[in-house]
Amino acid sequence: MESRRIFSKLNIKDYNNELEKILDNKLFSLDVKNILLSMLYRIETAYSDYENVKVDVLEKKEFIPYLLAIIKEKCKEIEFIKANEDESKEKIEVNIDSGKIVCYPNEKSLLSAIWYMGEKNIEYQPKYNYVREAIEDCMRIGNNMSQVEVIRDFNGWSWDVSTQEIDDIPYNLLYQSLLFLYGYEVQYMNLEVIYEEDDEIDENIFTLQDSKIDEEILISFYEVAMKEYLEGHEDILEQIKKMKIEKDERYSLLQDKKLFIQKVTDKKKEDTAQIEKIDKIVNNTQLLKEEYNRRNEKLPNKQKIFSISHLADKLEKEREKLLSEIKQFNKLLEPREFIKEKDRQRKEVEFLKHLDLDKKQKIKNLMIKFCKLVLSKAELEIQNLTEKEDIIDWIYRIRYYAFLPLNDMQRLKDVPELEESFKVIIKMMIKKAQQNKIWDIFNEDEEITYNVLKEIFYSKMIDLKKANIVCRYEDGMLFLQYYDSNMLEKETSFPVSHVKIKKKFKLFI
Repeated sequence: MESRRIFSKLNIKDYNNELEKILDNKLFSLDVKNILLSMLYRIETAYSDYENVKVDVLEKKEFIPYLLAIIKEKCKEIEFIKANEDESKEKIEVNIDSGKIVCYPNEKSLLSAIWYMGEKNIEYQPKYNYVREAIEDCMRIGNNMSQVEVIRDFNGWSWDVSTQEIDDIPYNLLYQSLLFLYGYEVQYMNLEVIYEEDDEIDENIFTLQDSKIDEEILISFYEVAMKEYLEGHEDILEQIKKMKIEKDERYSLLQDKKLFIQKVTDKKKEDTAQIEKIDKIVNNTQLLKEEYNRRNEKLPNKQKIFSISHLADKLEKEREKLLSEIKQFNKLLEPREFIKEKDRQRKEVEFLKHLDLDKKQKIKNLMIKFCKLVLSKAELEIQNLTEKEDIIDWIYRIRYYAFLPLNDMQRLKDVPELEESFKVIIKMMIKKAQQNKIWDIFNEDEEITYNVLKEIFYSKMIDLKKANIVCRYEDGMLFLQYYDSNMLEKETSFPVSHVKIKKKFKLFI
């Protein structure tokens, strides 16, 4: 992170001048141009702090040129919603085909709209197709919220997570959790992902298969994403409920191998008889005409078969489908394939049970379960850390993750069910930092050290390397003051029977 930042200082560009040149060729109103320039100023002012705190972000030299390219190539018209207009109206309207944006006259709303306008063509192909729309919705909205964060939560001198301005807290938590574990490449992950960018912005084509996302985390991710998505899509919920009944019935049938074989055999006979019937019709002109008339009598005008030749093509496709079905049945009758199919159906039936289609579980509980899995995975990652720069990055990552909101009222660090998970990880990070001579060893007692340094992970200091800690022991209490350079950030205390500790120390060696 540090080496990247030093390098970026050697590549200073006048982005404001670039934007002004772009705006000279745009027919935007003066208000729009002013807010675009203000938006860029706020991004440039806050980006260093944003990059420092969050770690897993695009570099400034990637973020801003990409943003400017969207404005130049894709934004044709920008219209601001008037303050007195209906507040129930969508906050942002983006028409990618026409290049038109409608949003509120502020930097955050405009940045969000521009990022949607430049949306990358990412197609997610999850394990079960019926969760695809929820995953795409989550990743699209999550990525947008992540990019807007630079001016939503940072102002150039402080960091404050603006929960009320986060468009969708569950989606935000899901996306940021994957970012926390897997880094910025998470956009191109999630089983098989095909990603193509607009040639005018970038000519690269990315393809990633066999995602490294743990299956348990992925399934939990699906659970939360589907729970959030289905709240506003009752029609899809009903379709999945119906499908669940069919899957349950199929799995139940697979439990009785003898009955399953009999059903498959009967269906093969039906398909074979249907193929013979099709062959007879196709090879007899009179029968083909009769079938054409018979089918068209039952169809409404808009769906009538155009001609006899079209019917012949249609019958050929029906025949191919039946042959394919018979081939699949033959495969299922093989002992090994039968076992595989039974296992596939079992996993899908179990997965459908987790989707809470009857709305018995609260989304909060599913989110906490997901976060526990994420923190468990993080624990494994931390165990393997050896490089100083990686350890420092993970200190910042954990601090950032702790401040993510679970809901309007709670940050993850304040959730009782996650307290032990954070404690284990923070203790591991303290040990890593001290063993690698990143942090000062100010006391030999592990529990006292934890109680002093855990506050660093719950601190809003932008640059933790500026942290100084002042300690005072009095009447069985250890009083602590945490300074950001020379500015007092927070005070705390805890009881301890006896302690030998430095009165003042700089955290980073």
